[in-house]
Amino acid sequence: MISLLVSHQPFRCGSLMIWKHLKLVLVIALTSILCACHTKSNIIKKEPTELQVIAGRNEGEGRQPVYRMQTPLSWIRHDPLPSETLLDTTKALCEFIILENSDVIRISIHNFPSMQIDDRIPPQAQVARWERQFNPLDKINSKTIQQSFSGYSGLLFSGEGQIDEKQVAMLAWSLVLAPEHYRMLQQAPSHKTVSLYKQMRSDVTIKAVGTIELMRKHQPAIYSFARTFELIREIPTRI
Repeated sequence: MISLLVSHQPFRCGSLMIWKHLKLVLVIALTSILCACHTKSNIIKKEPTELQVIAGRNEGEGRQPVYRMQTPLSWIRHDPLPSETLLDTTKALCEFIILENSDVIRISIHNFPSMQIDDRIPPQAQVARWERQFNPLDKINSKTIQQSFSGYSGLLFSGEGQIDEKQVAMLAWSLVLAPEHYRMLQQAPSHKTVSLYKQMRSDVTIKAVGTIELMRKHQPAIYSFARTFELIREIPTRI
């Protein structure tokens, strides 16, 4: 009798190990299915876009097309009136609006022309100015990230806090051309291109401000939009 019990022991142990293995496989499979469903439910359908042109400032002449960006079709665009002068750099080149119910995001694009490279506003100074617009700034949910694309370099500021007694979020880029590009654009080939080249070498800001929840929802689209920003005309190269 004792020998019979002993002979069945390896079989019982083997069955237990197989059952534990099957349970582990089932748990892993179920977890994978749940994760896949969760990921699928969080995918935001990418909105169709179109390439839109943005004109620079008018300096005694008409505004010339300088920039272009891939823009979501649902965004509302506001441009200055043709009769409006834009010598004042506090006025935006154009503005885009994202509207959902009573929540609004405003995306404004500015450029800052300069005659000399030393006249440019450092991106760090621009970010410091944006930070001062908050009262107070939520430093835990705010950060600054280096950027480099389309011949520009600079900083991306992401912040949350209170502006004008409203809780808002901001996503803003401060961009400058690389020094070699700036210097090449100081050498206009003709009188007709002097004004255009001045606009092309300008510093640029792209700033989005809106309610926190709406900003979080549209952050990927705003980020993609900003990263498509580029000059229409190629920067000349030294031969």
